[in-house]
Amino acid sequence: MIDIGAGDGWFAAQLRADISPSASIVCWDAHYTTADLNEALPPGITRTTVAPQTSASLVTALDVLEHVLDDVSFVRDQVRAVVAADGLLVVSVPAHPILFTSHDTALGHHRRHTPRTLRALLEPHFNIVQSGSLFTSLLVPRALSAVKERVRPPRGVPTTDSEWRHGRVLTNVITFALSADATVGRWCARWRIPIPGLSVWAVCRPRAAS
Repeated sequence: MIDIGAGDGWFAAQLRADISPSASIVCWDAHYTTADLNEALPPGITRTTVAPQTSASLVTALDVLEHVLDDVSFVRDQVRAVVAADGLLVVSVPAHPILFTSHDTALGHHRRHTPRTLRALLEPHFNIVQSGSLFTSLLVPRALSAVKERVRPPRGVPTTDSEWRHGRVLTNVITFALSADATVGRWCARWRIPIPGLSVWAVCRPRAAS
């Protein structure tokens, strides 16, 4: 497996328990420092700052493509190259360009997608076998935040603070709510029921070379 834009590797570590013990996970992130590359990692997980030279049967790019300035070339030249001919690519991106705010800027986002624009980005190189939305429950608060910013633009350089500082009870409530939200999103995707969400995702297989 290859996890593109893996960051601190939290997702890879969680997934490690759910895949074959003999399988390996390559965390590929151009922003790794020397300290990151030398950090002790769980068995079967490695890190790299450059594109892997081998392909994998499962490749993930979760909330990554919005950070890439030239995402068209990135998907064509680098993402496609690391997905095995019979492999799967799982992609997620933030949704709804109208919700682009200073928070996106602070996170290093160049864009937000619609299902149509994500499909247009992927389909030249992949067949989309399933797609859908996540985080429907977060749309309203995000929309209110976007409206507030339109009315009263923030001053200074936008920043983001991703550290969660709330207690166990609230954390468990939020976790349960988001888990339920994801379950509904997957069910709707399975039955091809379109619903909006704060993120859109797609599961793809590579197109045969012409």
